[in-house]
Amino acid sequence: MALILCDGFDKYGQASDANFDGWAGAGSGNNTTLMPGRFGLPGKAYFLGSWGSPLTRNLPGNYSTFYMGVAVNGGFQVTFNDVNNNQFWVYAVNSVVQVGRGNYANNLLSQSLSGAVPSSGWYFLEIGGTVGAAGSITVNINSNTVLSVSGINIQTSTNASINNIQFGGTMLIDDFYFCDHTTGPGAHPCNTFLGDKRVRTVYPTANISTAFTPTSPVSAGQLAQGNGSNWQTLSANNLILTLPDNPPTNLPGVGNGNMDDPLTGVAPRMARDCTITSLSLYAQTNYPALKIRPVIASINPVNGMPLAILYAGDEKIGLTTGQNTLTFSSVTASVTKDAAYALGFITDTSFAFNTFSVYAYANPLAAVYPLSYTSPPAILGPLPTGPAITNDKLNIGYTYTLTNYAAVSEDGLDGDTSFNSSATVGATDLFATNAGLPAGATVYAVRLSGAYRKDDAGTRQITNLVKTGTVQSSGTTQNVGTSYQYLSDILAVNPATGASWLTTDVNALEIGYQVIS
Repeated sequence: MALILCDGFDKYGQASDANFDGWAGAGSGNNTTLMPGRFGLPGKAYFLGSWGSPLTRNLPGNYSTFYMGVAVNGGFQVTFNDVNNNQFWVYAVNSVVQVGRGNYANNLLSQSLSGAVPSSGWYFLEIGGTVGAAGSITVNINSNTVLSVSGINIQTSTNASINNIQFGGTMLIDDFYFCDHTTGPGAHPCNTFLGDKRVRTVYPTANISTAFTPTSPVSAGQLAQGNGSNWQTLSANNLILTLPDNPPTNLPGVGNGNMDDPLTGVAPRMARDCTITSLSLYAQTNYPALKIRPVIASINPVNGMPLAILYAGDEKIGLTTGQNTLTFSSVTASVTKDAAYALGFITDTSFAFNTFSVYAYANPLAAVYPLSYTSPPAILGPLPTGPAITNDKLNIGYTYTLTNYAAVSEDGLDGDTSFNSSATVGATDLFATNAGLPAGATVYAVRLSGAYRKDDAGTRQITNLVKTGTVQSSGTTQNVGTSYQYLSDILAVNPATGASWLTTDVNALEIGYQVIS
């Protein structure tokens, strides 16, 4: 098999999601979180904070000789274990790579020259070796060997092997791979160091054929509740729109706010392709003659501010005390995964509504534009510059509809918020993808992953699917539990041809799943 594991961390919505995919300890402790990956959003990296708990990668077997690679930003601490026994460790201590046996600070065996570890920025770390009483370790950074030592005792348990890897310290990690020393199929045997590699995550982009039933409609954002204190009065003929926190200093993908929950509708990114059907807000009292329309605007990726009105919804006459729903039945308000949007409304009458801080970060904001209710948003287009910025934001919820591919293409595991379901043996969903690999790119393997669960007792089995050209192939038949878990297959070669993956194969890939029993 050779290539055993790979992970790009992109498919997780929060740090703890990694626990559903063979990791342990993810999201535990302070300061552990997801941040933009080394190539920026929507790619992600896992951040281990100074007060966070270690992140452990459980391996599917026992490995005596291995090769591991991972992109790192910060000072790494990597421990290689046999169950609960620390076999050996590889640490960055200032700019020096150190190797030792057992627990850290015990039995320092070797170290690199000073300056081996970059002082800042991303670099690609590779560690490989053979576990044993006369073992060996090689450490590469950016494909340069900075430490190589043999004939050292790096075995503390009765087994000359490892079965999990533990990451600690204060660092970001991304683009992880793990190989054994056996020869894999195809042109890429993956039985030694692979060098700096990227794990690119590809999501469904369109339906090819569907038999499962998607959840729809879905409610997201904040379910507004009047709390008697956070009331803001909106003057007539003003458009109010939500903002990412602290624009323009906190632009989408930059700074503390960049990983804010995309399901709120006001974060830099939307979680999936969908059609927004309604917004909800909470009025302080009755306004029987008021006229109001919901509005969706695009966000300028340069300065983080609302850019243009995309959709103006149905006119509603009158608000009542408490929850009110504003609809988009007269227009198809389609929004796109990973694009930025602002939600809001415009009215012809001053009224008081509830505001709320949605973000975990400081100073969520709203932008207020003086616009005539009867001109924009009836005429869609660019917004004026220089809006008034408040320290409050709409306490707003929204409802959307989606199709099968969108229900399973979100950034992150959202559990039962959106999913496709079927109890019919043989039921299949198949989706198009768009990897967008450049011509000439080398593909070492394709990992198929889906998050599945069953909702009743009894055996339920499912398989991942991949289709290249006219040939549809199945992954391993796997049992499904009652809690969500990522079930994966690593395909080192194209199952339709038996040969290594071509760029054109991957760029035209169709993926999905099927109920087996």
